[in-house]
Amino acid sequence: MINVRKAQSENVIECAVIVNNWISKTKEMPKLFNKIELEQMIKEAIPFREVWLV
Repeated sequence: MINVRKAQSENVIECAVIVNNWISKTKEMPKLFNKIELEQMIKEAIPFREVWLV
């Protein structure tokens, strides 16, 4: 069974790794932010946006 759950603040690094890997593997996606910048953006977004992990 697939475990889908709402991301929490302790999942910031995990989310950033997922997004960073997706950007790296998608040639149409420009690499505008490094992993640390992604972590910061996700950390700021989690309290205000719905972020889900699978």
